[in-house]
Amino acid sequence: KEPVAVFMEKCAYMPISALACLMSGCAYFPIDLELPVEQLIACVRRANSKVILTTSRQMEKFNGIEDISIVNVEELDYSKQYDTSFVRIDGNDLAFVINTSGTTGTPKSVSITQNALVNCLIETEKRCAMTNKDRLFAITNYCHDMSVYDMTAPFMTGSAVVVPDADHTKDPFHWKEQLISHKVTFWNSAPALLEILVESLRDKNDYDFGNLRNIFLGGDRISPSLISKASEIFVNAKFCSCGGPSEATIWSIWHDITSEDMKSEFVPYGKPIKNANYYILSSDKKLCPPYKEGVMFVEGIGVSKGYIGLDEETAKRFIYVSGKRMYDTGDRGYYLANGDIRILGRVDKQVKVNGKRIELDGISEAMNSIDGISSSAVILNERKSLIGFYTSSEDISKEDINAVLAKKLPGYMIPVRYIRIDSIPLTKNGKIDSNALAKAEANFIEETNNSQVVSERDNEIETELLEMCKDIIGNDDININDTFFEMGGNSIHAIKLLTRIQKQYGVYLTIYDILNTPEVSYWSNLITENKK
Repeated sequence: KEPVAVFMEKCAYMPISALACLMSGCAYFPIDLELPVEQLIACVRRANSKVILTTSRQMEKFNGIEDISIVNVEELDYSKQYDTSFVRIDGNDLAFVINTSGTTGTPKSVSITQNALVNCLIETEKRCAMTNKDRLFAITNYCHDMSVYDMTAPFMTGSAVVVPDADHTKDPFHWKEQLISHKVTFWNSAPALLEILVESLRDKNDYDFGNLRNIFLGGDRISPSLISKASEIFVNAKFCSCGGPSEATIWSIWHDITSEDMKSEFVPYGKPIKNANYYILSSDKKLCPPYKEGVMFVEGIGVSKGYIGLDEETAKRFIYVSGKRMYDTGDRGYYLANGDIRILGRVDKQVKVNGKRIELDGISEAMNSIDGISSSAVILNERKSLIGFYTSSEDISKEDINAVLAKKLPGYMIPVRYIRIDSIPLTKNGKIDSNALAKAEANFIEETNNSQVVSERDNEIETELLEMCKDIIGNDDININDTFFEMGGNSIHAIKLLTRIQKQYGVYLTIYDILNTPEVSYWSNLITENKK
């Protein structure tokens, strides 16, 4: 009954693999495609997994691996008759394992029981009145805990799951086609993905999304203005703020978003689901009264057994308070007068990028392993970009740093810019001074722009594209040689840029043209070629 690792692109084999795990009594263990093979194998071994289910696209990554059985699901003989009966299990057996960020850059594997999973599935089924006519859209990255609902709920409700094409997972225009053609009724994602879809529909709101009746958003702050815009497009949908750490099973707290919330400055985190409890505690572990800030602890059937193979880390975060085993979420918040919770942020250096929890110290540790780097620090700047700082006797190229980090960290944890500084600034308490680092980045950009000698390309399109980027991203301190990500660009900015390009030049580029080749000169060439 060891966890079975699943490592594949978006495809129908994902829910099939999840079902196979549940039927066999093994824990379903989805692993991020962006995870370097070295870390992938390390966490699979730590979880004592003996099998990795994968596809032809991914097979070459496992060359030389002999102690783990690598199964290409596309090459199995499906003409054979197999035993398809369910293995009898216990409620305390593992249902799935999900990775979350670790301080060393290596993921921590969270173990979730059958009881925990079934509780979440039952409560969500009740809340949303799910039936066999529902269609779930598997838009969320399948290694994210929220996606476990998409992969498992259909087996309880008889509903279907719609899987986006692997080559168009970031394309909102593909999402739109899938939502309409398959009459999708349930959407579950981080707010950023819904914002991308809404932005892509800004000037084309005559589509019929009448079937979409439940939109669950979690993993990051929900903007009231986003819900206001989305409610005008998805007129039959109820919006739900859902949350809670991976360590408490998919979602363990929720709130139906109201018209009043849309006018407010924040969307409440909500109240816990059945068989879960949230406590906001002071530093001496006393319950905080309404509006007094404290740290959130979660208790109940959904709380994980802990981190596989990490007993010390488990003991640190899963603690007993007044005789109850709780998980220390590390999130700050307070009770509202009606008992709802408002979440405020983190007490540590953990940040969220596109709904994924990231430990900044994990990135620093990976940077410190690079020859020539004496010390390092990482911040998430105001444009939600990761910026790395390091001390060294000489400059180290971005390419050289990235080459090392790509072997140790998933792509979303690799900074977009590196800045060499004389020393890492510290506060009076001896902690890294993030404000000083932010100023160092601003000074670096200013000095770079002042000294930058940009070749006279006499290219009007490049100049216009740069101005578009400045306006859309809200950053005047960029130049034509910066990549889209160094400018502070993200997927939402990319959609806005595509719309501007189409309006100004009558040319249709794709989001992959922006994200996969993030240089102004490349976009300019594409526009010129398409205008011919």
